[in-house]
Amino acid sequence: MALKSRKLYLFLSILTLAFAVGSASTFGESKLPVLTTKQDIRNIRFISQNGKYTYYQRGNGSLQFSTNYSVKEVLKFSPNTQYTVTKGRASKHIIIQVNELFNDYLSVRSPQKIYVAKYGSNESTYLADGIAINLHIDDQWVSFYDPLKKILVLKNHLNPSLEYEVRLANKINPYFHPEVVMLDEDTVLYTDLNKKGISGILKYSVNAKKVELLFKLNSPLQKIEICENEDQVFWLQYGLDPIQKGSELKSISKAHLLKTPIDLSKTKLLYSSAENDIGDLICDQKNGFVQIIKTYRSPAGKLTYDAAEIELKTGKHAKLSDVNFATSLIQMDKKLLLPYQDKFHVLYGEDNLTKFDKLKDRIIR
Repeated sequence: MALKSRKLYLFLSILTLAFAVGSASTFGESKLPVLTTKQDIRNIRFISQNGKYTYYQRGNGSLQFSTNYSVKEVLKFSPNTQYTVTKGRASKHIIIQVNELFNDYLSVRSPQKIYVAKYGSNESTYLADGIAINLHIDDQWVSFYDPLKKILVLKNHLNPSLEYEVRLANKINPYFHPEVVMLDEDTVLYTDLNKKGISGILKYSVNAKKVELLFKLNSPLQKIEICENEDQVFWLQYGLDPIQKGSELKSISKAHLLKTPIDLSKTKLLYSSAENDIGDLICDQKNGFVQIIKTYRSPAGKLTYDAAEIELKTGKHAKLSDVNFATSLIQMDKKLLLPYQDKFHVLYGEDNLTKFDKLKDRIIR
């Protein structure tokens, strides 16, 4: 449940500011429920909504899978290896990132070993080395990025002969990595930077091996995030500097994106703000809503950062958290978590996973 790498620099910058100006009165105790588990939450890498499936790591370098009081080993590497476990939207497979050098080589560009496993299983298969990994299209495809070669790879893990590469145009920012949405097996959307460092969304047609620019921001001081739900693709753009202020959330249907040529007049503006939101866009947690880390400004000009929910029909937003200093969101099964200090606050989903009776479930089965 580590912070997403694209937020690392911003997180460290804000953390430095917090230690410089923060106080107990400024950052008080949250009233949000806290995720409670039967074992040390720092070791957990994934836990299902009902607590039935748990993937957790041990200090000896082992990744374990437990269900119904049965524990099996998934992978074993050197001691202090760190694992990241992500479940696909179809709940059929998970991807596992293995970072053996977590405490020795502090680089967000270091490729990690990628394994794929069936959800609810301890058997895994090595896929490749890379970062920025996601599952797509019924959990059959995996996208990952080679930061050294600057190549985006799309691979069908059920049919490894189906593999495609897209070379990024980015030559200016070695820490950039793309965000990816696969509309179908022939159509991929991804983010990239041009030679001036300006972000954009591009469409790659696999069979035609053709890249088409869909949308470009105005300044290198802006960033863009993309994500999807069943029918729509969303993108959130926001400034990275007070010189370039403002945030906008837009959407367009997948049906329009699959047409040739694409009619971008069908794009909808869902939300805008005069402030630079932090982002971390979540699009498939709750029907009719998306969630972000939003920037708030008090009448006195003080800035705070909290999770917010935006209603797609109206563009209205509601604050979901009360920590004043949120930096990221973590989506895990049907739970939406907000990490803050040494706790994981629960915005959606079950928070107390110690009360489920796994023994009863095991006897019934």
